Formats: sequence, C-alpha cells, structure tokens
Amino acid sequence: MSGKKTSAKINFDLVCIHQGLAAIGPMMSGCLKDLPAIYYFHSPWHEEFLIKRSRDIVGSGLKIRIIAFSMELIEKMILKKASSVIVLSKFMSERVLKIHNCPNARIRLIPGGVDLDCFLPPGGDKEEVKKELLLPFNKTIFLTVRNLVPRMGLENLLEAFGRSEFLKRRCLLLIGGTGLLEGRLKNMAEKFNLGESVNFLGHIQQKTLPKIYQAADFFILPTERLEGFGLVILEAMACGTPVLGTPVGAIPEVIGLFDERLIFQGTTWKDIKEKIENVIENPDRYQYEPVACRKFVEENFSWEKVADEFEKEAMRLIRR
Repeated sequence: MSGKKTSAKINFDLVCIHQGLAAIGPMMSGCLKDLPAIYYFHSPWHEEFLIKRSRDIVGSGLKIRIIAFSMELIEKMILKKASSVIVLSKFMSERVLKIHNCPNARIRLIPGGVDLDCFLPPGGDKEEVKKELLLPFNKTIFLTVRNLVPRMGLENLLEAFGRSEFLKRRCLLLIGGTGLLEGRLKNMAEKFNLGESVNFLGHIQQKTLPKIYQAADFFILPTERLEGFGLVILEAMACGTPVLGTPVGAIPEVIGLFDERLIFQGTTWKDIKEKIENVIENPDRYQYEPVACRKFVEENFSWEKVADEFEKEAMRLIRR
C-alpha cells in the first residue's frame, strides 16, 4: 500500500525516520507533510559510505564521490523537514551541526539503550563460562565483535598482539564478526604467528553472544574512525565485562563515564599494545566486579530510561 493510501486510512500522529533513503518517498510526496517528524541521526550516511568504499577509490574516484554527494544531499533534505533530530551522543550532535548546519534547538541527545533481559552477567563466575566454552584459564581473554570493515581498527589491534611476545604468551584474543577484511585479518594473524593467540569466531548468533561477552575478561573497541555511540560497550558491560576503547567519536563519552583509565591514548597499534600490556601487568588497577559493570548500564542506559526520554520528545512534538 502506498504512503498516500496508508495515511488516508490511518491517523498517524508522528513520523520516526532512521534512514534518509527510506524516508525520501513519503517525506517528499507530501502525504506526511503536516505531521511532526523525528529523524534519528545515527551517523553521516555519506561518510559511512566513503569509509566503506575507501579502498575502492582509484584516482579521483569520481563515481563514488558523486554517490556520496547524493547521499549527503538526500540526508540534508530530510533533516530540513524533521521537527526534531535525535542523536545518541555529543559527538554526533557536533557532526550533524557541522555537516548539515542543523539548528541546535532541534537537536535532542538521547543515548542508546540495551536489552537488560537479554544481556546478563554470568550466573556464577567467569571461570564456569570459560569452562563451558572451552576457553583457557591461564590466559586473559580479550574479545571484540565488529563488522570486519575499514574504520574498525582491527588491523591495529592485530598488529598490537603481533608485535608483543608478552601478549602472545599471556592473552587470547577472540574476534567475532564477518566482513570484507576477513581474509586480510587472517593473513595478518598468520604473518605475525598468532595461531595460539587469536581465534576468529565468524558470525556469532544472537543467542550465543551474551555467553561470549560473559566469558571475556575485557572487551576491546579499537575503532579508528566515526564511532557514533558504540552499542557493544553497553552489551558487554551489561554482561559484566569492562570495555577498553580508543578515544574516537562517542567512545570516551560512554567508557569515560565509567572509568577513564579504560581509554587508549590513541588509535595506533602502539597505543593499543601499551594499554593492554598495562592492564595485564597491573591487574589490581583494572579489576572490575561484574556487578559494578552491570549497575553502570542499568543506571544510565536501560531501555526503560531511553524509552521514557523518547516518549517525552514524541509527546512534546505531537502536542505542539
């Protein structure tokens, strides 16, 4: 059924948009022009595209740049029609102001939330979960779950392990996810002789993911560019696992609220290597009870808290 026919049959109160391309039809057709609209600005659409295609740009990369320009233009048009723009972080608030010159009065910061009934701390201790997943007890388990694409910093993470005999001996790095860098990352692991120190888990089923979070001693977020929020931070900490991350995008906003010592100095392999070695060598300084990680998420990022904030903004627009 077309947007026009649907809007004629149903009395909508509000339009909620999460992506420019899906919204361009109904928003530009005029069938929803009299309704208030909320746009969720997760990240700059054209920047995400350019980063993903960065390795495909040969010479000027004119075709890719034209596509990116069109994406930026579409997003700008939809944002102009939005009554309110919701961002998940201060970092994204700054991006939408800089790129689209969106009026500050229309921007609302409502952070991401996590399903606390799905992501739970271990019923017993981590050793029990490690035993169930056949993970070693004599090594510190580090986990990252990412799309294996540029900007995630996974190459820097592997190089940090590859250039440290100390980390090779003392740690096991679990890498979950799939993507176009999978072959390159596996080649790097082979080149650095990381067969005993790195396991590629591939795609992790949703029902299995909480258990893997629970088993890890630390989660690592090595992002190199454009991290709009970092939902995996909340998922890992809701399961009782502290998170180490680079000072990129919104990562310091979230991790720093818990403990700034968990933030790397920079994004290079040297920065990552230095921090991880420091964590291993000083266990007393980086010892976090699962209940403390869980409480942090419950108090700041529950779905109930996020839903309440969204409802207030929605009702404000509808009443207006």
